[in-house]
Amino acid sequence: MKEKFIYTSDSETYLKLKQAGFQEIKNEHGDYIFLNSGKFDAEKIIDMSKIRYSSILNI
Repeated sequence: MKEKFIYTSDSETYLKLKQAGFQEIKNEHGDYIFLNSGKFDAEKIIDMSKIRYSSILNI
C-alpha cells in the first residue's frame, strides 16, 4: 500500500516539496505534513533521509 502522507521537520525539504506542488496539510512547530500525491520521483530532488512516509495522519 502506498503511504498517503509525507512528514519532514527540515525547512529546506519543506520548501522543495511546497515548490513541487505538494498539498500542505500541516505546518506547526517546525513539523510539516504533505499529502503524498506521487507527482514526481522525490528521490531526485530531496534528501530522502529528511522525510518520512506514513499512512497515518497525526494532527
